[in-house]
Amino acid sequence: MIQQKNTTFALQQKLSEKGKPLRIAVAGLGAVGRPLVEELIANKEKNAQNFEIVAVSARRKRPWMKHLGVEFFNDAKILSQLQNIDAIIEVIGGVTTAYDVVSTALSNGKHVITSNATLMAVYGEQLTRVAEVSGAYIGFDAAIGSLPFRHIIGGTYMPVNKISIMFS
Repeated sequence: MIQQKNTTFALQQKLSEKGKPLRIAVAGLGAVGRPLVEELIANKEKNAQNFEIVAVSARRKRPWMKHLGVEFFNDAKILSQLQNIDAIIEVIGGVTTAYDVVSTALSNGKHVITSNATLMAVYGEQLTRVAEVSGAYIGFDAAIGSLPFRHIIGGTYMPVNKISIMFS
C-alpha cells in the first residue's frame, strides 16, 4: 500500500519560484519515454504547469529525436549532474542504471519522478531517505496502460513516502 503525504508538492513549489519554468530531463526514450516526451512537447501550451524539457537521454540517438530541440546524452547518468536541470523523469527501466541516475540526482538536490516499480520496490526506502536529506522530492507513477506523469505535470500528484507492499 502506498501512503499519501498531504503536503505541498515540492515540484509545484519550484514552479512558483520567480515565474521560472521547471527544467526537466527525461532519462529513457523507449516505449514509455518517447511518447511521454512527444506528448509533453506537442501539448506544452495545454499543460497546467510551467515547465520545459531541456535534456533527454537514450542509449542511441535515433532520427526521430532530431525534432525534439533539446540536448541529447547517451549516458543517463550525466543528466543527474547537469546544473541546468531541476527535475528528472526516469523511465529507463531495470535497476542498476536507474538506481545510479536517481540516487545521484537526489543527492544533487534534483527532484525525481519514476515509473520504475522494480527500482522503488528494491530501493524505494533508501531513495526516500536520500531525498529527505537533500530536500528533493521523489515521486512514483506507474506506466500501466497509459503514459505516466500526466497528472503530476498537470498539477495533481501522488507523493510516495512509504511502500509497504507491491504486487506485480
